[in-house]
Amino acid sequence: MLLGWCHLTKTEEPAPTPPPKSDYEKLSEKAEQGDSDAARKLAQWCYVHDADNERAKYWLQVAARNGDKGAEKIAEVVQDWR
Repeated sequence: MLLGWCHLTKTEEPAPTPPPKSDYEKLSEKAEQGDSDAARKLAQWCYVHDADNERAKYWLQVAARNGDKGAEKIAEVVQDWR
């Protein structure tokens, strides 16, 4: 038998690597750590690409907490339409 001489050894499979972080995830981490510019970019992204006023308002509030006075004023007037 040709395969009779083969000896199979169990090899350990490498641990799966986590998927790379998306730009949104990277920005949200920066925003939560105090980067008001990142929070504003996320708010803009939510308005333009996602049409999600609630989430955009959240990021404006994060920017406001991080010291962005303009974002604070905008967050006060955002209308939730969803």
